[in-house]
Amino acid sequence: MAVLESIAASTGAVTGRWHWPKLNKLRWLTAFKASLASVIAIGIAMGLGWENPYWAGISVLVATLPYIGASLEKGIMRLIGTLFAGAVSYLICGAFPQNQFGYAAMLFGILVFTGYMGTGKFYPYAFFLSGITLSIINAQVFNNLDQLWPVVFFRVSEISLGVIVALTVNSLLWPQSASREMGRQMSTTLKDCIRLFDHSTASYSGYGEKLPDSGKLSEKLSGDFPKLRALLPQAMLDSSRFSNHRTSIQGALQFMESTFVSVVTTLHSTQGDFPRHYQENLSTELRAYTDALRAELCALANFFASPAPLPPAVAPDAHAALQTHLEALRASDTPLRYELSDTTAFMAYYANLAEIERVVMLLRKAAVAILQPGRERREVKERVRRNQARWRPDPMRLKHGIKVGVAVLGTLYLWQWTQCPGGVPGVITASILIQKTVVASNQKSMLRLGGCLLGGTAAAFFLLTVTPHLETFEELAPVLFLCFMVFTLINYGPARYSYAGFQAFLAFLLMTSVSNKQDISLEPGIERLLGILLGFMVCAIVLRLIWPVIPEHQLRSTLKTFFKDCRNYLDLYTPQVLRGEAPIAVVGSLETRLVDLPGACQEWVSQIGLHKSDEPQRGKYRQLSLCLQGFRFRLQALERAIRRPMAPVLAERMAPTLIELNQRLQETLDEFERTFENGQASTTYPDLDTPVSQLTHELTAMLRKEHLNRSIAAGDVAVFLALVRRYTDLTTEARNCREMIKALDLSIMERSPFF
Repeated sequence: MAVLESIAASTGAVTGRWHWPKLNKLRWLTAFKASLASVIAIGIAMGLGWENPYWAGISVLVATLPYIGASLEKGIMRLIGTLFAGAVSYLICGAFPQNQFGYAAMLFGILVFTGYMGTGKFYPYAFFLSGITLSIINAQVFNNLDQLWPVVFFRVSEISLGVIVALTVNSLLWPQSASREMGRQMSTTLKDCIRLFDHSTASYSGYGEKLPDSGKLSEKLSGDFPKLRALLPQAMLDSSRFSNHRTSIQGALQFMESTFVSVVTTLHSTQGDFPRHYQENLSTELRAYTDALRAELCALANFFASPAPLPPAVAPDAHAALQTHLEALRASDTPLRYELSDTTAFMAYYANLAEIERVVMLLRKAAVAILQPGRERREVKERVRRNQARWRPDPMRLKHGIKVGVAVLGTLYLWQWTQCPGGVPGVITASILIQKTVVASNQKSMLRLGGCLLGGTAAAFFLLTVTPHLETFEELAPVLFLCFMVFTLINYGPARYSYAGFQAFLAFLLMTSVSNKQDISLEPGIERLLGILLGFMVCAIVLRLIWPVIPEHQLRSTLKTFFKDCRNYLDLYTPQVLRGEAPIAVVGSLETRLVDLPGACQEWVSQIGLHKSDEPQRGKYRQLSLCLQGFRFRLQALERAIRRPMAPVLAERMAPTLIELNQRLQETLDEFERTFENGQASTTYPDLDTPVSQLTHELTAMLRKEHLNRSIAAGDVAVFLALVRRYTDLTTEARNCREMIKALDLSIMERSPFF
């Protein structure tokens, strides 16, 4: 929404008129359904005479999500988490009715467990809610165990009612499917890749549509794939086709990203001012090949928008025709008169087009598998490997769980010792505000406090002006619906403030106390405000004293890890493979580790707290993150080039120089790693220009004096020259990173956890 609003504002500035931002229909529809279901659930709970009907309304808001499959899963997980917390509360209170030490130890252990599992991948919301519900129940019955059964029973009943009403309304009123949205977004992403591919062909051959700013489209596409991976689990919940072909869908996403990387690599190979004699001689065949690749991409984009059998593949035949004419051209003496830049640029472009064809054929194969009936079979070894990775102990998650237990128990006993108001809201706040980082906890604290003030203010106005004039719930329902619409629109808005909408909704319900015993009192709102401040204070102390996670330190560690992995990447795919001195690693690729590191850098950069005078440094770190994204693309392209079969004579002839360049790149990455490890910029870097110049000199000798064009097949030459081009591109990115690192102020990453 913020992007749309900025575009609308800029357009209005040009035309002199203001334009309404584009309406987010899904957000308004979800808010409407949540508000309606909340009113219905509260009305039913009041009709049944339950003590706290607002818990049903809160459960509605939690369980109502844009897509029906995700809504169903979250509702079920909320019920399971509540039942688990209720059963555990009975066991703890029954086992240690008079033993405070045993009670505290058992409660702490369960809270550590729920905190640990709540940050994992195995239904984390069920465990997260278990921890919150456990804190609520134990805080409410701490001084009166006789209330344990009523509290557990009514809470489970009200939550169950809210979940059932939410799922019913969400299913009956315009249900939304995540699988259809997934297919639409995959189709849109492929269409954007086609636009980028058209730009690359226009840059090299002169035909096709050129984009005014291809960099922005590349940046947008690089951000689309994490969104698709996040949407995939929801799509599997409401589509049997997606759930039955999990591996094929995941493979399709991977091949789509590989297609994007290959298109970006092709685009980079077309940049530069050089002659295009090859293109002039092979224009017809080259255009037929690029048109065939475009047709394949268009067919796949249409497939994901509306699954149907794909037409026969046309790219292989067009590739064969181009290769035949290229070999005929090379058999003559004409290419010997072409400049080196023309030969290397064309061969790299040709090899990159072949790489696009390869990954598109793999994507096509995955698409065909999705249409197959039945359920795909997954290998037992693959299941075991995934389960081992899922259940492997994680020290960071364990530390988080311990901090949750310390914060909740600390707040609980601090409340008992001081008898300060707001004890129950304080315990709840402590269980929620323990986040992975100090900054994330601060942000959530501010949203929680702001939502409480917003909802409390609205509730006070509601109690003073609306409640005295309405006597029945039927009269109250329309007004409640309008109030709920305001809060739910905030809740389903951008993530940077959506939590404030949920807290405002919660504060409004708690303060108005919509029930059969309606009264006008500001005491619940004041008590909740004091409780939030109590929980915030305890969490702030715990997060700063016990294993503090500071964004600046995490950014420094992330950058250091990224450069270390890049260096290992060059070790794994070294030019020594070309001479047969090292085997090509079939497994152990670091590509999956490199995928999310630039995105993680962006996340930590956004959380850094800077003085106003230091704010330009945030932009410089963001630019470095984008540069790392380009560096990752170059490494992935290099891996694909090295893995392709190559003529032994080329490998033997050029391997020494490539090994020297590879070694210099590794030493440069080592310097980058040491820079972020020590917090001091390096003053000396390895010389990258000399091996690149030597590589160019040897390549010229091979193409001219040794008549490489006539002695080796065009495919082998193209693969080899593409490898050389990718090494030079990687060297250019390393230089860019070096200049950006020199411009950074590394002192901002030495932040204290208390400031």
